Amino acid sequence: MTPPGQANELVTVIEHPSFINLYEQELEQEGLPIAVEDVDKVFKQVPSSGAMKKGHSSTLILYVSEGPTLSKLPDMVGKALADVRAAANKAGLSVNVASQAFDETAPADQVLSFTVKGQQVSAGDQVTRGTPIDVVTSKGAQPRVIPPIAGKPFADVQAQLTQMGLVVQQAEDIFSDKYPAGTVAHLEPVGQGATLQKGGTLVINVSKGPDVVVVPNVYGQSAIDAKTNLEAAGLTQGTITGPVDKKVIGLSPDKDAVVKRGTAVNIKMG
Repeated sequence: MTPPGQANELVTVIEHPSFINLYEQELEQEGLPIAVEDVDKVFKQVPSSGAMKKGHSSTLILYVSEGPTLSKLPDMVGKALADVRAAANKAGLSVNVASQAFDETAPADQVLSFTVKGQQVSAGDQVTRGTPIDVVTSKGAQPRVIPPIAGKPFADVQAQLTQMGLVVQQAEDIFSDKYPAGTVAHLEPVGQGATLQKGGTLVINVSKGPDVVVVPNVYGQSAIDAKTNLEAAGLTQGTITGPVDKKVIGLSPDKDAVVKRGTAVNIKMG
């Protein structure tokens, strides 16, 4: 074998910016045949650039890059963001939350989709190590807006709210001057127009209608007895006219009238 550097030996020169001190002209002056090849990436040479001496017999070793290190994209859709970050970090990748979206089935912070540099990719695809992954995560189900339900029949309201994904709890019925019996009179913890998370509970009080009583018959009673019986019925004594030592001969509102609890009843004695 002819020693390196002697005449008639074929010397291969790889053109690359790191070879700025090796010139074809210098080799030609030594009378050496030259073959030139193009290589995309050379990241190391031994001896280093400038270390080879003209006429010196030595071997030039080139280390040719095989390209960037690749990593497989982990499975991300349907996974919790924290788990996705851990898997990506293990693969030498990073995760960026590009956006969030409401989703009826995916809990908050679950990954819905992902892209790399704006391109649709799949789990198992290979990308350059260090590449950021853009993910879209769930914000959970969209909050429910409480519709106008006050004064509507409870059965209808319960069906409507259940269909919206809310839980309805019926509390104690209450008196209401505003809403008819059997309709929604009060709700907690939020009211019309407010929001409640899917699965949240709405407590509803159904109206018993206004709190009313019947004026008792106290005709022929003394003023003291009439007052006692009126108060027992949930009413109050109003004005008394006529001689107080006589008996009741008139009422206003009159006996058997249906009035609101606490109404004052005027008494006429005679």
